[in-house]
Amino acid sequence: MSYENTKVRSPAHFKQYCGVKPETFHRMCEFVRAELKGPQNKLGRPPKLAIADQVLLTLEYWREYCPQFHLAHGWGLSEPTVCRSIVTKVENVLKRCADFRLPGKKQLRESDNAIEVILSVRRKHLSNARQKTAVVLFRARRRSTPSSRK
Repeated sequence: MSYENTKVRSPAHFKQYCGVKPETFHRMCEFVRAELKGPQNKLGRPPKLAIADQVLLTLEYWREYCPQFHLAHGWGLSEPTVCRSIVTKVENVLKRCADFRLPGKKQLRESDNAIEVILSVRRKHLSNARQKTAVVLFRARRRSTPSSRK
């Protein structure tokens, strides 16, 4: 699905499809466009996908983590084109931008967010099921053992 098909959707559907809000997606596209604008990137054939489609393809890969072969089939491209688009271009460019990085371990540890864990144990139901199973097994064993009285 190309960017032209996804941009007509609501922001909630767009985020559900690719994992980021449309505003973040546009910022990503602008950053990638600025990074790939240099003279070293004008050599050779022009890319088959527009910048927005390359970023959308990368986000789809990250979101679903399906094989590149399946992405290539869905987008009507070859597998090497998908690999070049995702790994060598967009992924490496977005890694360099500090705006799109996740916080590190130190920042997460220093945060004031308290994590609360609630465990619920349904022990009574488990013990009843075990008791019933034990009774059935005991009856079955009793029936299958030969009687010593004759």
